[in-house]
Amino acid sequence: MSLRESVVQVRGAASHSRAGCDAAPPPGSIKGRRLDLPCSHHCYAPPQHPVPKHMTKARAVPMPSNSVLAPLYAGADLLDAFAIRLPEGASDDLEVLARAGFERPAGWIRALTRIRDVVMATVGVKSSRAIGLAAAARGPVIGYFPLLSKSATELVVGEDDRHLDFRVTIQLRADAANGRELVVGTVVHCHSRLGRIYLATIAPFHRAIARANLEQAARAMKI
Repeated sequence: MSLRESVVQVRGAASHSRAGCDAAPPPGSIKGRRLDLPCSHHCYAPPQHPVPKHMTKARAVPMPSNSVLAPLYAGADLLDAFAIRLPEGASDDLEVLARAGFERPAGWIRALTRIRDVVMATVGVKSSRAIGLAAAARGPVIGYFPLLSKSATELVVGEDDRHLDFRVTIQLRADAANGRELVVGTVVHCHSRLGRIYLATIAPFHRAIARANLEQAARAMKI
């Protein structure tokens, strides 16, 4: 390339940039620069990488003091609660939120439930399917849990067994620091040694599942 042609090319690229463009000049002449102004030329623009959206995680919280289950807290063998901040635009219908969390479990949760059913059947504990079918014959269910009570601010699901009784409260609440939150609290009372052994075995999985269900509900509400 002649000296005259090189000078013309560099001037052309500089003029293009001053006009609000980002043309990609030939290699070795001038480095392209990203500008935000529109241009009819074939402009150079570096690839854009979207900012990752970090999923809000469920966190441990105190048991809701306003729950209808509060009288059962004393002497419980298991008592825990978790909450997650809901995205803007999430449903105000508590049952919709509960079903989004409990009725769309992750694959690993379904696998654990199947293992639990097989193992516990050997000692006469009802399977999740049996619980769900029996409950559905009596009334509404969420997941496979019988819906025991419902109000505008709280749902209660649960089941009684000869080895243990459990209740789960599901609440929607507003918090000045965290916005709207979905809260899930669990209360378990054991009646036998087998019930206590079972509870001790499944407690770590229960906590992981409770968190995962809340996170699933929050993901389902994203718009």
